[in-house]
Amino acid sequence: MTDFPGMEKLKVLYEDVARDCTACGLHTTRKNVVFGTGVNATESPDIAFVGEAPGADEDEAGLPFIGMAGQLLTKMIGAMGYDRQSVYICNTVGCRPPNNRNPFDEEQAACAPIMEGQLLAVQPKVIVALGASAAKALLHVKTPVGQLRNKWHKW
Repeated sequence: MTDFPGMEKLKVLYEDVARDCTACGLHTTRKNVVFGTGVNATESPDIAFVGEAPGADEDEAGLPFIGMAGQLLTKMIGAMGYDRQSVYICNTVGCRPPNNRNPFDEEQAACAPIMEGQLLAVQPKVIVALGASAAKALLHVKTPVGQLRNKWHKW
């Protein structure tokens, strides 16, 4: 088996853009860039989950969704019949906002090429936005999340 082309694209995106990113002010307080993870190396995932931003545990380890929210997400992924390594998990921003505040629009805009690059590389069949901030960043809208729910959107 060989890696699907997205794996090389992810590697290049991380090494050339994300790892040393200084596109917004969040880089000044981070410990680690939190880049996406998961995905079977031989094929695109069925699902990608996109969260808002890393928390303290994620910033410490440099991995997305490993804290309490990540443990819940892992259980939900399992309940769906998948394992964590068969899906892709990333955030709208790669650095933890101070005091776990929501990322500002300009921070999400600065990180958009990295988030979008990850999704374009892995080519998931479905993208699940984990929260209002992620949904708005993915769809480039300011629409209240209540009006976005229960509808399929194209990305």
